[in-house]
Amino acid sequence: MTTTKIDHQNGVLRICVDRLEGNRAGGRVFSQRLTAPMAFSDLGGLLLQLEALLERQNFPQAFQRMRSFTSEAPEYPAGLLPTGAMSAETVAEAKGDVAALIAQPYDHGNFSDNRCATKEYWAQVRQFCTKHGIVLIIDDVRAGFRLDLAGSDHYYGIEADIICFCKALANGYNMSAACGKEFLRPAASSLSYTGSYWMSAEPFAACIATINKMKELDTPNLFRQIGTKLTDGMKAAGKAHGFDLVVSGEPALFYLRIANDDSLMLHQEW
Repeated sequence: MTTTKIDHQNGVLRICVDRLEGNRAGGRVFSQRLTAPMAFSDLGGLLLQLEALLERQNFPQAFQRMRSFTSEAPEYPAGLLPTGAMSAETVAEAKGDVAALIAQPYDHGNFSDNRCATKEYWAQVRQFCTKHGIVLIIDDVRAGFRLDLAGSDHYYGIEADIICFCKALANGYNMSAACGKEFLRPAASSLSYTGSYWMSAEPFAACIATINKMKELDTPNLFRQIGTKLTDGMKAAGKAHGFDLVVSGEPALFYLRIANDDSLMLHQEW
């Protein structure tokens, strides 16, 4: 198989499924990236081949780090910032030219075990951002309200300058919010922006009702208890049927993988 250089004009993939055998699918991939169709016999193999193709051609991907189909999560180097980001030294040398640092409250990605952060880690990040005049933004779209109703930054003992919520904010209704500190108000007020659903009352009503209900139920504590009970039960059920199920991350936003599965097909079938 030979390849062509990837750019944004030839970036479309067309995946044709030629045969289905039980839970397995086989077929070919067509693209201007390829001088010949790329055959695959199962979806796990297709993912691995596409992964290798994208890595070889340095195709831009919206991931914090290289994806991995193994059980080993790549280690971040010493320092505050993850692989692929500017080093702490480079940021310090920029002398105010770095506007913001945006991050999830902890590593809750896919294809590798999730890793929880610590209060000590976030205290260092908060101190670093304050020292260098960097706005600290927490992306709490997935983890929001699962760890602390005030936001995941509070769970880890800090305060972000901006924190972003969505999904759970209105229990599924179209609602999102970016909550910022007072010193950012003038900058936010200077921008012109609009939205498609601003005149829709239902999402706002759902948001108020959802927040009140989460307070009433103390959902972070409830989710922690239910998540722990659920994952413990799933591990036991998996073990009884020959599956080595690994659970990582916070109980309220856990990640599962089957250790005795190299192709991901077993995971999907399970």
